[in-house]
Parts: sequence; C-alpha cells; structure tokens
Amino acid sequence: MWLDHLRAIGRMHSTIVTYQNILEKHITSQIGFRDILSINQQDVNVLLAVGKPGARNNIARVMRSLLRYGALEGIGGLDQVPFTVKIPRARNYEPIDSSHLATPEQVKQLAECMPERMRLTVYLASICALRKGEVLGLQRRDFINLNKEGQALLTVQRQWNRKGVAGSEYTKPKAGSSGTVAVPDPFAKQGQEHLSLYVPDDPDAPLFTLNHLERSPIAFSTFDAYWRTARECVPGMAGFRFHDFRHTGLTLYAQAGATQAEIMARGRHRSPEVVARYQHVMIERDRENTRKPGEAFKF
Repeated sequence: MWLDHLRAIGRMHSTIVTYQNILEKHITSQIGFRDILSINQQDVNVLLAVGKPGARNNIARVMRSLLRYGALEGIGGLDQVPFTVKIPRARNYEPIDSSHLATPEQVKQLAECMPERMRLTVYLASICALRKGEVLGLQRRDFINLNKEGQALLTVQRQWNRKGVAGSEYTKPKAGSSGTVAVPDPFAKQGQEHLSLYVPDDPDAPLFTLNHLERSPIAFSTFDAYWRTARECVPGMAGFRFHDFRHTGLTLYAQAGATQAEIMARGRHRSPEVVARYQHVMIERDRENTRKPGEAFKF
C-alpha cells in the first residue's frame, strides 16, 4: 500500500524500486515484518547504526516515509510518528583520489580495448563527463553542430535506466542533471564517424546498440562485460570504474582553469561541495608541482 501511495503521488519508478530494495535489504531484514505499532526508537537507532553515511541517509528517508504513510492512513491505530527518525545531515564529500583518475593516454587505451561500436562511450564519459546511464541513453538528435568547427554540442536530456517499470527504459536524468555541454573538435569528428557507421538516420536512434538490427540501447549486463574486459587489458586499470571517467573529465576540466560555476555547469552538479572534490585534486597537483622548485631554495 505504501509503494502504491508513492506511485499515486508521482514518485519515479526508479525511486520506488530503490525504496523497495532498501526496505527489504536494510529494514525488514533487521527488524523483521512487524506490526507498525511495535516499532520503537531503539529499533530505529539500530537501523541507523550502519557504517556509511549514505546508507544511513537512505534508510532514514525510507523509514520516515513509511511511518508517515502509516500515520496518514491510521494503520494499526497509528496517528503520528511516535519517535524521531532523523535524516542525517548531507554528507561531506571526500576529495577525489587522484590515483583513481585516468591519464589521457589511459583513456585512449581503454577506448581502444572496447568493441569498435562502443569506443565512443569512453570518450563521452570522460571528455563530456557523462554518467553511464546518460551515455547509453544518447540518441542521434543529441549531437548538435558536429560538422561546425568549435561549435559542437551534446545535450543530456535522458538516461537509459535499468530500474524501469518493465526493465531498462528511458527516463529523465538524475534530478538537475539535464543540460548541454561543449564537445571538443577531435571528439566531434569521432562522433560524426560513429553516427555514419553505427547509427540510423532516425533522430530517435540510440547511439550505442549491440548491433545494427537493434533499436534499443545495449543491455547494461552486456556493456558491463565489455567494460570489464577492456579495463583488464590496460595495466593498472583493473579496479577502475566506468564512473571514474566522469571524475577524470571534470578533474581535467578543473586543471584547465575552469571556475567552480563552470565545473558545476559542465558536470551538471547542484552542489558546490561536490565540485570542490575536483578542485582539491588541483591543489594536490599544485603541491606536487611546487615541491621540487621549493626544494631548490635552501635556507
């Protein structure tokens, strides 16, 4: 009933799936299936005693939503939430670990290890700082002015979401993540080549399919298998995640001199705190680069 209520008030299907997973994995697995009136403050404290702040935040949100619904409907005689379910403060983001970033040469090597029709995914994830779902959700119409020098753009207006109603489907990007980013000329040329070789003329045609017969983006499981094989073939990259390309691209963008506002716009971030992670890497590099000149002066 609670999940049906969430659907009725317009929550996205992927959010409902996430809430259901949290309920099953972190709540009922710990306190069991209980009468709502038997749940007490101690139960909630135990649930929120997990290690990671992000997990605590998610559990608290789900628990509070569930109990508020129970009070709203008067389930079991409940008319208000009888104890505190405090959602932890927003987490303080750890700086990006520079050892988890790829060099431009490593990005190129990883792209070369992907199947030919998937190589552009690596460059778009890194240079344009796209998330995996955003990359796989791209369609032909999302490229603009690829043939005009210095004017190529890429719009991000959907994602390929594995938590769809009937499996994977197109949905809106993460909240606040729609936007348009510039595409450097060398990658605009690669985009043109990819479109001519692998993508039908239909504006709605997905950029990345398993083969020319498919009309839906490649399955996540298939893409992930390609990605795991690719990273194993590049020395030192076995633990590199596809999402780390996004960190790599935004860090390179920061090192090129972009302001905080510019990094927020390109990464389509809403929080300056997140952007500070990339600027921290710049400071780290600056310290490294100034160490040797500093050592030249002896006092």
